[in-house]
Amino acid sequence: MAGKSNTATAKVLQKENGRLKTFLTESTLAVDALKNLGEEALRAVQHLLDHGMSLNGVLPICEVSRQRWYWKKKARESKADPSVLDMIRDIHKRRPFYGTRSVATELSRQLGRPVNRKAVRRLYRLAGWSKPAPPKADAKARWKRIKVV
Repeated sequence: MAGKSNTATAKVLQKENGRLKTFLTESTLAVDALKNLGEEALRAVQHLLDHGMSLNGVLPICEVSRQRWYWKKKARESKADPSVLDMIRDIHKRRPFYGTRSVATELSRQLGRPVNRKAVRRLYRLAGWSKPAPPKADAKARWKRIKVV
């Protein structure tokens, strides 16, 4: 008798396990779809809020964090002074091989105040003067070029 009840219990548990796996797969697919939507998930939250659901109830369902719900993208202000950009352009014309560090140093000397090299780098990128650095020569390749007499 104990064997029959164990097999019956095992069958019931297997059926329940199958149902749970199906449910988990379906809910995982729905959650993944909401995660991939991004802006669509925010629209879904807004739609549910418009239909009377509370924010505390909607955000976990749509898997949108409270921070993401309230976050708004801010426009970044450009602090580029046209006269400074002209000075950088002049330095770049006179010394085209100067990097951003050297240009920042030269600009600091001309202005009499410190100039951030990262700001110069940003202006370089905006003007289209930045180029990717050439790859460094391999140490073995350098030794191969050196001839020992």
